[in-house]
Amino acid sequence: MKFLKYIFVLVLLVFFNGCSNKTPSVVNNIKVEADSGTIFLYRPKNEIWNHKRYNIYIDNSYEDMLMDGRYYVFNKSPGKHKIEIKEDVDINPDIYSLDVNFQKGRVKYIRFGTDSIDGHLNLKEVIKAKAIYEDDKFIRSY
Repeated sequence: MKFLKYIFVLVLLVFFNGCSNKTPSVVNNIKVEADSGTIFLYRPKNEIWNHKRYNIYIDNSYEDMLMDGRYYVFNKSPGKHKIEIKEDVDINPDIYSLDVNFQKGRVKYIRFGTDSIDGHLNLKEVIKAKAIYEDDKFIRSY
């Protein structure tokens, strides 16, 4: 019986130790450059819209392809910048646009996706807490 108590205590210790060593949030580990503004652009996983491909443009300049369940970090000079997400098709692409004011040493969190499984895609600025909540649903794109 004493042996079972020791096993139980050991299992609890392993469980609580595992919980405390959770991988740090991606959102909390963004390196911000002091002389530029940073944008954290992400697209949470979505089973309905995951087949669509989109391109990221900042001030009409191509940056990268926005994949489902991925995030991207861009550092730009302070000031107003236009972010566009364009569907990767030749005829009548859907275009989502957002003006963002980059501030020195600050991070803006921009989300591209839906708020519900059957909702329409949108591009909007969100608070850090929302990005942290969705942190486990995306990975860094290389």
